[in-house]
Amino acid sequence: MKKPKILFKLLISAACLFSIAATAPVTAEAGAQTITKTKTIKGATLTYKVPVTVQVTSLKGKAVFKKKGEVIGGINFLAYDPKKPATALLPKYETVINSRTVKGTSLPCVRYYTQSEDFRSYHSFLLDAKKKRAFDFWVNSKKMTDKEIQDIRASIKVLK
Repeated sequence: MKKPKILFKLLISAACLFSIAATAPVTAEAGAQTITKTKTIKGATLTYKVPVTVQVTSLKGKAVFKKKGEVIGGINFLAYDPKKPATALLPKYETVINSRTVKGTSLPCVRYYTQSEDFRSYHSFLLDAKKKRAFDFWVNSKKMTDKEIQDIRASIKVLK
């Protein structure tokens, strides 16, 4: 009669350990991260990932990002003269608040935080000096989190 009790206790112990292991994060950092589901967008020139809540419309020379029907950002394909500063790529009606170089991207990248009459935005220019082109990943700063912006920017890969 002792065998069934021992077997029962072993099964209960194993179940408890499994439930603890299944809910515990692997590292402290993993427990702090928010996992955002993404979808991959593959165009003729670029591939990138966006949160599943973002709708993407691709047009010739640009992609437009929307949430709930409202434009929140996009990617513009621009001609780029490497002899000129990247600020020459910014829309004329926007004023630069600050800028910084971004690491961890597929091309050299500079990010500008700008102010227009309507809103503040981030422009991350991925600069392809060899092909004299730039990709302007821009987003309304109030419509996406910093993490979403960083994740999209880091996922952008040039195909050709």
